[in-house]
Amino acid sequence: METFSLAALFSTASLLLIFLWRSLRLLRPGHASSDTQLQYALALRSAALYVLSGALPLIFPCEQAQLGWADCPSHWLIPTNLMRIFHYLPFWYAFLLTPYLGGLASAIHDAILGVGTGLAGASLINLLMPGGAGGPHYLPGEYFERAWLPLRYSTTGAFLFALCFTYGLFFSKLSVGKKQYALGLFSELLVPFMNPQTRTGFRAVCWDWDFSWNWNGAAMCGFWLVLLAVLLSVLTLGLKPWSFQSVERHTALWASANALAQVAEDTAGCLEYLMTILQKDHWKFQFHADSSNFYIRHLGLRRSRAEALLDLVAWEKGLLPSAKQENLLKVAAFLRQLRQLLRIQSEHMRYFGPSFAAGEHLAVEEFLETCSEGLGLVAQDLRQRADLSEETCAELQRLGNRGDKVLLAVVRGFAQEKRSSRHLAFVDKLRSWPKAFRSLSPDAPSAAKPAATPAASDWAERHWFALRNTTSWTLALLWSLYSRNYSCGCVVATSFIFSQTSGSSFDVNINRILGVGMGLAVGNFPALLILDGSTLGSSVCGSFMYFAVMFVMWSLAIFGYLATDSKYFRACLLWAALGGVQMLRHLPRFSRMDVELFMAILDNVLAIMVVFFVDMVFAYWQGSGASEQVKAAVTRCIQDVALLVATSKVKVDCDLGVETIATKPIEGQKPGTSGLRKKTKEFMEGTYLANFVQSVFNTLGEEGVPLAGGTLVVSGDGRFWNPEAIQIIIKMAFAAGVGRVWCGTGGLLSTPATSAVIRARGKGMEPFGGFICSASHNPGGINDDFGIKYNCENGGPAPEKVTNKMLEWTAKITELKTCSKIPDFDLSKPETYELPEGKVVEVFDCVEDHLKVLKQCFDFESIKKLIAMPEFSMTYDSMCGVQGPYARKIFEGELGAAAGTCKNAEPLPDFGGPSSAWHGHADPNLTYAVELVKDMGLTKEGNKADPGKPIPTFGAAADGDADRNMICGTQFFVSPSDSLAMIVANSNLIPQFKEGLKGCARSMPTSAALDLVAAKKGIPCFEVPTGWKFFGNLMDSGTSYFPGKPVYTPFICGEESFGTGADHVREKDGMWAVLAWLQILAKKTEQAGKVVSVEEVALEHWKEYGRNYYARYDYEGVDKAKAEEMFAAMEAKAGSLVGQEFGGMKMKINDMFEYTDPVDGSVSKKQGLRFIFEDNSRIIFRLSGTGVAGATVRLYLEKYEPPSGNLTQHQFEVVKPLAAIALELSQLATFTGREGPTVIT
Repeated sequence: METFSLAALFSTASLLLIFLWRSLRLLRPGHASSDTQLQYALALRSAALYVLSGALPLIFPCEQAQLGWADCPSHWLIPTNLMRIFHYLPFWYAFLLTPYLGGLASAIHDAILGVGTGLAGASLINLLMPGGAGGPHYLPGEYFERAWLPLRYSTTGAFLFALCFTYGLFFSKLSVGKKQYALGLFSELLVPFMNPQTRTGFRAVCWDWDFSWNWNGAAMCGFWLVLLAVLLSVLTLGLKPWSFQSVERHTALWASANALAQVAEDTAGCLEYLMTILQKDHWKFQFHADSSNFYIRHLGLRRSRAEALLDLVAWEKGLLPSAKQENLLKVAAFLRQLRQLLRIQSEHMRYFGPSFAAGEHLAVEEFLETCSEGLGLVAQDLRQRADLSEETCAELQRLGNRGDKVLLAVVRGFAQEKRSSRHLAFVDKLRSWPKAFRSLSPDAPSAAKPAATPAASDWAERHWFALRNTTSWTLALLWSLYSRNYSCGCVVATSFIFSQTSGSSFDVNINRILGVGMGLAVGNFPALLILDGSTLGSSVCGSFMYFAVMFVMWSLAIFGYLATDSKYFRACLLWAALGGVQMLRHLPRFSRMDVELFMAILDNVLAIMVVFFVDMVFAYWQGSGASEQVKAAVTRCIQDVALLVATSKVKVDCDLGVETIATKPIEGQKPGTSGLRKKTKEFMEGTYLANFVQSVFNTLGEEGVPLAGGTLVVSGDGRFWNPEAIQIIIKMAFAAGVGRVWCGTGGLLSTPATSAVIRARGKGMEPFGGFICSASHNPGGINDDFGIKYNCENGGPAPEKVTNKMLEWTAKITELKTCSKIPDFDLSKPETYELPEGKVVEVFDCVEDHLKVLKQCFDFESIKKLIAMPEFSMTYDSMCGVQGPYARKIFEGELGAAAGTCKNAEPLPDFGGPSSAWHGHADPNLTYAVELVKDMGLTKEGNKADPGKPIPTFGAAADGDADRNMICGTQFFVSPSDSLAMIVANSNLIPQFKEGLKGCARSMPTSAALDLVAAKKGIPCFEVPTGWKFFGNLMDSGTSYFPGKPVYTPFICGEESFGTGADHVREKDGMWAVLAWLQILAKKTEQAGKVVSVEEVALEHWKEYGRNYYARYDYEGVDKAKAEEMFAAMEAKAGSLVGQEFGGMKMKINDMFEYTDPVDGSVSKKQGLRFIFEDNSRIIFRLSGTGVAGATVRLYLEKYEPPSGNLTQHQFEVVKPLAAIALELSQLATFTGREGPTVIT
């Protein structure tokens, strides 16, 4: 045994010396240079100091040799109460360890102020109730005469005080660290204060009963213990104050610079991988977008950690120049922007990448070289200087220009080769990289701090935070007092692991459990093996081995805690803190063997479970689960970041000189029902777009619109060439005198959102109008369609009298005006650009204003409850149009729908293009919404089909600019006409109409189902021409626009072309219609006590009002001349067919529809041919104004069935006889050569 002891002693000593030698080497400047080395050195130094603290009882033993520190009655040097609690030193010490000066200063600040706060609370409760529960047994009677409370100690009073103190502490704005230290010390003193068996000393007071200073009191000794931990943490840092290099290398500034340098290099590598995979010989390797996105997200996490270190730099003031911190913040923002670009490129790769596989070569090697070189320079500067030099910034400008030239050449080459819009969009997006390089300069503004949370919201959040954690702490206190016989372990542990957010994450709790288990196990088992009952326990060898185990255990745990990418760093911290305490308690000179290992483990594990259980209860109480709390936290984070960026302002110094350019009229610029639409290439050619925009500004000037200094909204649906068109319009707007331009992020705003922005953003009704770059549901791409329309100051489309003047100007325009020297603006993120002369371009979150308006219309909480029901499920298809960001924010964000509910939610320039299931035709109907129709168990004819998977309860889709909607139930399609009638019939269930409807309207081709509902409700119902602008006057009737006219709002209106809306905006609103249906289902479900389906709502409606069987046949791309000839022939017979029978039905009306506006008296002629029969069946013909190539002939068929009739037939079958009559009346096949329609809806 002796030989074994000597061998063990020699081995242990050798290992320990190696560790110590390594630690001493790392103390020397130049050796501990990397983060890993700093962390390793700190772990070893702290282990050495920890072991040294454990040796103190051997160095300064109790004067009574037979007693250990815990029982020592007096000592010549050390306060005896400090000796009794000395074994808790590792716990406080572990929480103070950090390798950086800024972190240490922050931790010390938190520790001193926190402990001081806890001490103040404990002293105050002692003044109120002197001596606590055991005070009467050992305090002089005269002391109680000085007590503040005449009733002396009261358990109820102590509880109330503790609860108030704890709630106030949690409610306060103190940092988490201060709260932990304050509550930890207060809890440690409170438990013995409430123990009636306390007989010795004042457990919670800083002075004796006669008010003399009690430096040896338990309370003050707790304070001395924390100060000792602070001293050890300072010594542990290991810097040499006389060496500037040593000080510099221990700053958070240098650590963040090194971290950002690594992120910069890895960002370059990630871009190189994405680009390399596209090359001719590389696409054979399958591209995994999800794996790439995971790596890209990891880049963001590492950058966020670097930014967290930068927050500590404020504690290092005076050591390093403040300009360095500002420059590092700029670099962090620069890398954040590049990471976002990587995510976008990765998503492009998911959809676009394989199109490069057919032997094509993407010549971007020089672009990659410039990016790699630039990021390499950034990394080099950060590592060498923790700063960016002016030379590097200048070189980045040069590299940015060089990279942009390379990409511009590639784009031009693709255009000449007539490559697809996929290729052009992919390469064009790469140009954001050089732009980001050029933006990184010393003159760039620093990131601003986010604005403070509104007081009311902040108060509510802090209240729930305080209430939740006070509840956890109270339960732990009750356990400590009554189940553990006044042992404070559970309540102290709860004080340090309270939850910062409702719904603690699984990983955090696993960390806590592992940490407690490791700490208590590793802290006790070595003593059982080495010290307890063996000959080694009384030998020098055994003691030395025990100290060696202490050293190794502590160094491993602390290194795991400090490691940058450690997943279990919380577990390692608790391992060190609790294990360190346990190992000290077992040392012989402490005489404090822990015989309650199981109960100690139980105390700490129970603390974890209490926190977790209370979190879950509060999460349920507040109406959401843990996952929803995480979503809410993420949403708040995104909002904070958005607010941060939105409040930042960038000064743009540029020449605002107005350039006049000669031009000449271009034929064919007549706006249709929804603006001007042509092929994209036609818009891109010459001054086509500029001619139309200038004509609009000229018209507005003639109409007296206040352009000078006014606000204009400019955005679009994200289709190809949208960004370029927006930049052109902005420059022309400033030339026209506009003072402020508003743009949605990414240049995106849905058509209804544009109307909401005009009407509700800022103070409301601020802009004089807005341009919407959209061709609605028409396909996007360089070979497809582009469009533009102008909306007026009420948020609605320009009326005919205005569009007619625009047309007049397009025919006589001779010059254009633009501020050509204004640079292009970055629209990718919220930003405010300040130009000379007070001009401003403001980029804002494209979703926020529309969402705000919708929240005023609906009860989101009731819809959220419906979506949360297990029997309910839904899907929403944005068809790669502009609705994607809105859908994700509203359905998956605000309403808590499951991730993946929103399909095709990434806006694409070609709406998915030819390779998508809908071939880039983002039109929500049975023909084009292929994925939704299949998911809902339907065919394109509306028949039932088996999709081979569970069918959602509710499904909907949007078109390219998000103003249209399609509604489906399980294997059930709702026609747009029926949808409009059903929403009006159930409008009493929608909060927006709680005061009742005053009017409704439909377009003339829309079925008369709405008329039946309006008649029963006794409200006016208007029949208007196709085009949302005709509804605008009715909604504005009786307002300042048309004073003295009847008021028709609240108001609902719609068109058969899948457009529905209300008076909250002046456009049809696809999102509003879907939320209206969800609101109706939610209220009916609440009333019925079970989920009510879409089909049940429809059947209930038809049983009351009857059913208008309805269908629309579209003949697209018809020769325009032939179509006009056919219409002329039918118009010539107007009135002559009345009284004649067709298919057994007698003709009642045969005319060309003409509309006289009841509000402004304007007359709209030639709005469609009507054939109406005496049984109210209808046949309508109309030439559409939304097409681009040729003409679109629309044929509308309607057959009414009363409530007593057959209400469950297929609508397409019912109207087939009407279709045969329509083809006979029109001779459509003869005129157009078409045998069948392109689309039936």
